[in-house]
Amino acid sequence: MIRFIGGILFFISVSTVSGQVYSLVKLSSDSIEIGEKISLYIEIENNSDASIVAVDYSAFNNIEKLLETQASNDSINRNADIEWTGKYAKLHEKNYQLSGQVIANQTNKYFFRDTVDLVFWESGVFSIPSAAVSLDDSIPVYASENQILKVGFPQDLINPDTSSVILPIQDIMLENKTWQDYIWIAWILLSLLLVYFIYRLVNRPKEEIIPPEPEEIKLPAHIIAYRKLDHIESNNLHLSTDFKQYHTQLTFCLREYLENRFGIPALESTTSDIQNALSKLGLPADIISQFLEILQIADLVKFAKAEATSEINTNFLHKTRKLIESTRIVLSEQAEMEVLKKHEEYLEELKKYKSFKHDG
Repeated sequence: MIRFIGGILFFISVSTVSGQVYSLVKLSSDSIEIGEKISLYIEIENNSDASIVAVDYSAFNNIEKLLETQASNDSINRNADIEWTGKYAKLHEKNYQLSGQVIANQTNKYFFRDTVDLVFWESGVFSIPSAAVSLDDSIPVYASENQILKVGFPQDLINPDTSSVILPIQDIMLENKTWQDYIWIAWILLSLLLVYFIYRLVNRPKEEIIPPEPEEIKLPAHIIAYRKLDHIESNNLHLSTDFKQYHTQLTFCLREYLENRFGIPALESTTSDIQNALSKLGLPADIISQFLEILQIADLVKFAKAEATSEINTNFLHKTRKLIESTRIVLSEQAEMEVLKKHEEYLEELKKYKSFKHDG
C-alpha cells in the first residue's frame, strides 16, 4: 500500500512539469492468491509536443521475482509464471499501436489509459514495472517506481509437509540374505562377457587386400625441364648474386633433360663424357656446342669460383629453353594433354597406395 501511495505521489509531482512524458502503473490489489486475477492500470501522461506511437506491454512477460513466500521452494531471481487474460490473452505481440481515438485530451494534457489482466501461477513477491512508451520524438519517458505484488497460497490449502509430525524412532529390521540378493553380480558378469564378445566380433582381423603399386607414368622430358626452368625464372635465381646456386640448378635441369630425352647418364657424367655421348647420337655440332658451353661455364662457376654476370645468367636461361625446344620430342596438343592427364591419375593412385602402406 505504501508503494502504491508513493507511485501516486510520484505521478502527481511529475505531472506538474510541462514538456515531459510519464508512464505509471497501478495495481488493483497489492496481494493476491495463486490463480487469482489482478488488473494492472496503465496510465500515460503526455505534456510534450511529441505524439505517443505505441505502448509496449512485453515487460509484463518478464516480471521479476524478488522474494519467495514461506511455502515456496522455487529458485530465487527468475521471472514469474503468468497468464494473460482479457483482451490481450490471444495477442502474440504485446505492443499496442495507438490511434488518435484512444488519447484523451484534458486541459492541454494527453492521457492514455488501459487495463491489463494477469493471473499469477506461482507464489512470491514480484516487482511490476511500468509500460514502455514509443514516441515520435527523442525526448525521455519517465517511469514510476515499480509496484510490489505479493502472491501467496490459498488460506484453505492443506499443508502437505508431514515433517511437523515427529513419529517415534523404530528399530531397524534385519532380513536374512538369499541368493536373490547377489543376482546383480551375475548380471554384471554377463554384461561384461557380452561386451567382450561384441568387441572381439567388431575387431576381429580382416583380410587385407594390398593394392598393387601403380605403374609409373613419366612426363615427357621437355615438360619436366620446362617446369624446372619456370621455377628458376619465377624465383629470379638468374638475377641473384648466388651464382653457384643458380648454375647448380640450371645444369641439373639440363643434365636431367639429356638423361630423360636421350637415355645417357648425364646426371652422373662429366661434361666431357656428355660431349662424347652426344656426339655418338649424331646431334648437330652447333647444338652440342651450345649444350657444352652452358655446362662448361657452370663448371667454372661451381668449382673454380668464377663469377658470371646477370646478363650471362639470363642468356643461359633462355638458351637452355631454346635448346630443349629444338631437341624435344614433338607431340600434338591432344597427345600432350592425354599424357598430362594420365600422369595426374598416376600421382593420385600413388598417393592412395602410399597412404595404404602407411596405415598398414
